Amino acid sequence: MKHKLSTQGFNTDVGQWKFDATIAEAFDHIAQREIPDYLRVIDLCLRVIAKSQYKQPKIIDVGSATGETLRQLYQAGYTNIYGVESSADMLSKSFNKATLIHSDQFPEADAPFDYVINNWTLHFIQEREAYLAAIKRSLVSGGTLILTEKVSTSQCCQDLYYDMKRANGISEIEI
Repeated sequence: MKHKLSTQGFNTDVGQWKFDATIAEAFDHIAQREIPDYLRVIDLCLRVIAKSQYKQPKIIDVGSATGETLRQLYQAGYTNIYGVESSADMLSKSFNKATLIHSDQFPEADAPFDYVINNWTLHFIQEREAYLAAIKRSLVSGGTLILTEKVSTSQCCQDLYYDMKRANGISEIEI
């Protein structure tokens, strides 16, 4: 496992979340309970990449957390995989067959990438436009950004989201 460390300001405190050792220890369970279709979205990412024109695409997972997407990519036969994560505690629990980058910036120095996976992380980034511009600069011509994100939506959708959390055993206080 290769590690790179950026000394640029880390901010792993986002709203009420602090991606510390406690969260890192339970993250996989939390993600499956609280993120709608968590594993299904990862599977869809793999299916998109499987249709790739590249034999061994260079792939980066932005906000790689504990590396579930990286693990599944590796199990599917991909080896040119990178994860970038701002929380050292999350990286310490991460799947370790990828190049792991500790940074709150997109790692343009490691570009170009054929695929950038950005699932449920953009809402944590303050300078979204600049971050997306860095991703665009880092994609090969014809490369693909796979983006899944939380969005503001109607009260009906928010109610359905909270219903999903309740069905997954999350208490009213936690919601």
